[in-house]
Amino acid sequence: MRTASIFLALFIILDGAIVYNVQKRMDALKSGASISQSLPYIPDGRYLKQVSLGQDSLLADLIWLRAIQVMGTRNITRNEAEWLYHAVSTATDLDPKFYYMTELGGIYLTSVANSHKLSIKLLKKGYENNPGRWEFPFFIGFNYFFYLKDFKQAAYYMGIGARLPGKPPYLPFLASRLYAQAGDPRYGLELTEAIYENTKNERVRQDLQRRMKELQVEINLDALQNEVNAYKNRFGRYPASVQELLAAGFIKAVPVDRLGGKYIINPKTGEVSNTKIARRLRIYRKGVIYPKGK
Repeated sequence: MRTASIFLALFIILDGAIVYNVQKRMDALKSGASISQSLPYIPDGRYLKQVSLGQDSLLADLIWLRAIQVMGTRNITRNEAEWLYHAVSTATDLDPKFYYMTELGGIYLTSVANSHKLSIKLLKKGYENNPGRWEFPFFIGFNYFFYLKDFKQAAYYMGIGARLPGKPPYLPFLASRLYAQAGDPRYGLELTEAIYENTKNERVRQDLQRRMKELQVEINLDALQNEVNAYKNRFGRYPASVQELLAAGFIKAVPVDRLGGKYIINPKTGEVSNTKIARRLRIYRKGVIYPKGK
């Protein structure tokens, strides 16, 4: 009974603080606004600690319940991503050791909301609060590598994770590979698979599955492009199709595309493309940096 009373009191404090800070919230709710629009009005964590009746963790849970309702509904806008970051960050102010909340929030912000810098900011906060957990530098490194193309920072954080206790056996290997050959799409696939294996959120897993298929296409495109160039060097012209490469013995089999597309060769330019990928992934390779928008 006492626990229920405390829960009710904290719920009133949380909602009361929101109403106090933003009186127009009730009008927004009446007009059908989503629950995400209440997130930016959650007060500063320092204020909530003063009024939490000593139940910081319970109040953090209440905020987290609001946040996961937003995360579980649909794709979110840039504003909603910032609101979500505010909510989860505030909850971590109340309960710094609730690492799962910070970890899942960071993964969601980058994989679903495409807010990579906010994700890194949240994950760094989680790492500061939980410096013994290898997952935080691992996910930070993935953000830097895969989305921001900052390979120096990616290697740095992967290296931190590789030195922490409890790390999976593959992490030191991945970290060393990143230092040695940052930007190789095969390494990107290994990283994405590792993220997939360490993520329980089904929505995020679906997005990562799609990303792994795209990376495999990228690997196949690279391999085919090398063989197309070798064909040109031998015969003085580009092959007209992948089947020509196969018939000439340059490849042992036509690569299987898990996205359901087909590999096409432009006989005039020799460029290899895929019918399911409109634009190549922006993967860095030695001597090549794809411009923004490519």
